[in-house]
Amino acid sequence: MSFALRTCAFAGAVAVALTTGWVNPATAQNVPEAQRQALEAAFEELIKDPKNLDKTYAYAKQATAAGDYEAAITSYERLLLFNPDLPRVRAELGVLYYRLGSFSTAKGYFEAVLADEKTPPEVSNRVQGFLSKIDDSANPHRFGGSFTFAGRFQSNANYGPDGDVLVNNVPATPGEETAEDDDFNMFAVLSGRYAYDMGNDAGDFFAVEGTIYGSRQFKFSNLDIENVRLTAGPGFNVFPKDSGPVLIRPTVRLGYVRLNDEDYNFSVGAGLNVNWRAFDDTSLFFNGFVEDREYFNTEDSPNAETQDGGAFRLTAGARHAIDPNTSIRGQIFGGNTHGSEGFESYDEVGLGFTVNARVPSPFEGSKDLEFAANPWNVSFSANYTHRVREEANPIISNKIRKDNDFCFNGTVAVPLDSGWSVFTTLGWQDHQSNLPNNEFDNFSATLGANVRL
Repeated sequence: MSFALRTCAFAGAVAVALTTGWVNPATAQNVPEAQRQALEAAFEELIKDPKNLDKTYAYAKQATAAGDYEAAITSYERLLLFNPDLPRVRAELGVLYYRLGSFSTAKGYFEAVLADEKTPPEVSNRVQGFLSKIDDSANPHRFGGSFTFAGRFQSNANYGPDGDVLVNNVPATPGEETAEDDDFNMFAVLSGRYAYDMGNDAGDFFAVEGTIYGSRQFKFSNLDIENVRLTAGPGFNVFPKDSGPVLIRPTVRLGYVRLNDEDYNFSVGAGLNVNWRAFDDTSLFFNGFVEDREYFNTEDSPNAETQDGGAFRLTAGARHAIDPNTSIRGQIFGGNTHGSEGFESYDEVGLGFTVNARVPSPFEGSKDLEFAANPWNVSFSANYTHRVREEANPIISNKIRKDNDFCFNGTVAVPLDSGWSVFTTLGWQDHQSNLPNNEFDNFSATLGANVRL
């Protein structure tokens, strides 16, 4: 089974002349309609009683939620004029200045909060987190990563055919090693990123990202895999006059794969990623890469070298935030993989769709299950790929192989303390082909944990 098939298994702009100095929420930057209405309602209440500090605080909270940080700052600072002894308000002001990039001003508010003996512990802890981020921002070297460990069941782990196969155009029954069979496996993923901030106003950087994936099967040891991917390159931010920034990032790419403890594949190439925040809630992206791939014959794959060659792929799509907790992503792609034998060369086109949502935990407010009370992350993805081989494989049939691959995955992730989360994923792959050798389906169920490093 081609290694490519296994990839399926692996979210106030205008001032109003008021003596109180607030900004009319009706002219704030683009926000979801529900938030806009709440902000306007809070503003109307404030106009009726501008000296009411509770209404001032309510308006400031709504302005923050709507992204109108300047209006929120004005309201919070007015609260401090009436009552300077409000550490929570100072903390909110520090957060707002932090979001606006005024780190020195934010730090002054945060330090005042920590110096106040009446500051509640939860507020102090929050402020300490922002101070750490400010200190980190002064360091041009940034590190981050994550580690995932999980177990997975697959109903057709070896991607065995649904029925009889063809051998020299003659129907035959699959052998025991190639017939479809279920299996469990354990896998781990270690991802890391290093970025160097170039220190200019545009926010340009140089980054290196790496991923190491390892899996061990219970039955099919010939499918044990280690996969290492590495990308590196600069990122340049260009600021169009009438919209958000464009990030342009050229990269170099390296890849290495081992199957059943034997060298299987090495690749080297180059890529280009472009991301443009065209609208407040919508980003457009374009990705492309070219690679040279070298395969090595192994005991389990004695003809792997027939895949030697190159590959390229182009992808274009968009991400849209429906609201602060829900986003969608869609993409289309096309490419070509060229092997040393024509039956290992193919053109492919496809499309994909993903929905990500942050939903309230069913255990919100529970004392016994407080560890799972934070909002949960839910996602669903659907992908379709169509592949056509350049030549027929004479060992199988005189027909040129044509495949249609459908993949569906749903994930629920439950955040825990200290950067930990647990997750479960259900997946379904339906691989259709004009050759029975490549007709199969596979159900998968995964349970695992992830921690941010």
